[in-house]
Amino acid sequence: MCRRSKKEQPVEEVFGENTPSAASVPEEVMRNARDRELYQAVGRLPAKQRTAVVLYYFNGMTTKEIASVMGCLEGTVKSRLYTARTQLKQVLESEQQMLGEEAAL
Repeated sequence: MCRRSKKEQPVEEVFGENTPSAASVPEEVMRNARDRELYQAVGRLPAKQRTAVVLYYFNGMTTKEIASVMGCLEGTVKSRLYTARTQLKQVLESEQQMLGEEAAL
């Protein structure tokens, strides 16, 4: 392409706008690792809390919709989401601390 036009071409024109940058590869690896940790932590939640979390955060349902699907009150769904978030926070923070301690060794 550059030879035909006999002049310099911007990289975006030759490869397109979606060329991966060097910084995006490590970021992608870190994002995949975080996602994997999150999915594992969600998988360890009790079934009712896990169901509420998946429907709310991954399927984008409202608490009212989740309540009708799960056959419970909307307040119960909110309570399950709150408890699940608290447990997820504790699990993920403890894993982060363990990783930090391992990195220090």
